Amino acid sequence: MARYVIRRLLQMVPVLVGATFLIFAMVFALPGDPVAGKCGDRPCPPAYAAAYRAQFHLDDPLPERYVKYLGNLVKGDLGEDSSGQRVAPQITHAYPTTMKLTGIAIGFEIVIGIGMGVLSAIKRRGLLDKSVLVVTLVLIGLPVFVTGTVLQYLFGFRLGWLPGTAGDGTLHELVLPGFVLASLSLAYASRITRTSLAEVLRADYIRTARAKGLPTRRILGIHALRNALIPVVTFVGADIGALMGGAIVTEGIFNIHGVGNLVYRGIGQKEGNTVTSVVSILVVVFLFTSLLVDLLYAVIDPRIRYE
Repeated sequence: MARYVIRRLLQMVPVLVGATFLIFAMVFALPGDPVAGKCGDRPCPPAYAAAYRAQFHLDDPLPERYVKYLGNLVKGDLGEDSSGQRVAPQITHAYPTTMKLTGIAIGFEIVIGIGMGVLSAIKRRGLLDKSVLVVTLVLIGLPVFVTGTVLQYLFGFRLGWLPGTAGDGTLHELVLPGFVLASLSLAYASRITRTSLAEVLRADYIRTARAKGLPTRRILGIHALRNALIPVVTFVGADIGALMGGAIVTEGIFNIHGVGNLVYRGIGQKEGNTVTSVVSILVVVFLFTSLLVDLLYAVIDPRIRYE
């Protein structure tokens, strides 16, 4: 397994370099002058514009700018934004909030999504299975901004059960945004769990276990779920990075000061260093999560070996 882990870590290097270069190139390829709007409604003085362009190397060729950025990134220097503020403290301040939001969303995805999928598979073609199918189809069909706006109005402002905004990012404030962020993923997790477990429950070895008189709880917990969970674990693991990257809409609805807001403001203001740094960290999180998921396969199914 050690050789497998080392090989996967080495494979992350070109992936990280390629991903950061693509993000770096796309941010600086956005239309418009990066200096425009820095001086309000009036055009910036030529001396200020020249100094700004020289400070951020805007007149250098793209490969040269990227090599300079990558060199600073290796040394742990994420640079400054256009207002002169260091990017690293902004990310350090925003990431914990997004991590908490993502953790709550993953919790909803595992507990509600997988739970509904297991119950649907056990009671398949029954009323519960059909109800779960309708609910998941509604969650998949509705855009996240619609789900978020409706739930914010209903539970946050109309009924007052949960905070409608989450500016401070406390756990209590992040419950409703966490559910909104997880709504689409938990619906998919439920459908995947239901399909995978229903297929396993029809396998010959499950029928043999039932014929031997094993309790249903033991058949489900020991024999069926272990095999059925592999595709679910793959989906949930890959979804962690997607949830962190997709938190822009949810953070905007609930006024959460996380990385989503940071990226949104960075794209609007053409803050290349900010956007590239945030996305680079997201890529690293995604890569390590993928590695962790692959290692979990051997825990779930001991027959899996790494070469």
